[in-house]
Amino acid sequence: MAVPRKEADYIRCLAFDKLANAIYQHCTKGQQILCKGRLQVSTSIDEATKQVKYHHTVVVSSTNFLHGPNI
Repeated sequence: MAVPRKEADYIRCLAFDKLANAIYQHCTKGQQILCKGRLQVSTSIDEATKQVKYHHTVVVSSTNFLHGPNI
């Protein structure tokens, strides 16, 4: 998912089973969709710098297909 502004923020979204299949079949690049779900935060350690990195993922429970990139 991208958040529109001068810079794009890409947020990982994770869907399962029939919902994942519907998204795969009906979404194209640039199409806007609304995802509802819970935010999951995980961490990892960068071995080179020893810094903690935070990873944000939306675990999708439902979605609405809005419109394509040309609208």
